[in-house]
This record gives sequence, C-alpha cells and structure tokens, in this order.
Amino acid sequence: MEFAILGTVRITSPEGRVQLSGKQRAVLSAFLLHPNTTISRERLIVALWDSPPRSASANIVTYVHQLRRALIGTALRVRTEGSGYSCDLPPDRRGARGVGAQPGSTMGVAHTRSLQG
Repeated sequence: MEFAILGTVRITSPEGRVQLSGKQRAVLSAFLLHPNTTISRERLIVALWDSPPRSASANIVTYVHQLRRALIGTALRVRTEGSGYSCDLPPDRRGARGVGAQPGSTMGVAHTRSLQG
C-alpha cells in the first residue's frame, strides 16, 4: 500500500489506485496527518468547509462510510470513536506522513484549517 498527501492526495492498493472524491480525499488527508488519533466530526466539518451546509454532519458520515468502502483491500482502517473517527495507520507506515508534514499541519487538505484543539 502506498499513499501520498503532498500534492494530490492518493492511495494505491495492490489492485491499483483507489478512486476517491475530493471530499473523501480531504477526510483521508486529515486522517493521514493525524494517524491513530480521534478526530471529532465537528473538526472534520471545520476542515472541509468554510461555511458548512446544514447537512454537514450527515455528509461527514456519508464521506467516512464511502471512504471505508474505498479502503477495502488496503491496510488502512477507519474506526468510529465516540462522536469522531480514527484511522489506523500500520506501524510500518507511520513515518510516511509526507516530507515536511509537521504535527498540526494541514498540508494536502482542501479548505482545511488546523484540526488541533
């Protein structure tokens, strides 16, 4: 499994490149920048929209569901943690966050502000 968060966010499984929508890529970016960390639904909403639609919470649920389906066959697993989500990043991939990625960084996330408290 390979993933990239600098430039266009992409993930490749043994079967080939995983096709993701723009919002799915933004959610995946948040997870990859904050691996094995619970990210609340509210923080994902702030990360994805400057002016969230009324349906933002439901949209996040949909994007995460679609992302889970898209990640079948990869080593990434998205878990529900209370009112948020966490992406399990395998130990051998935890150092592959991207050149220059710093804790609290939001590089690669479209329309994203910091996900840190």
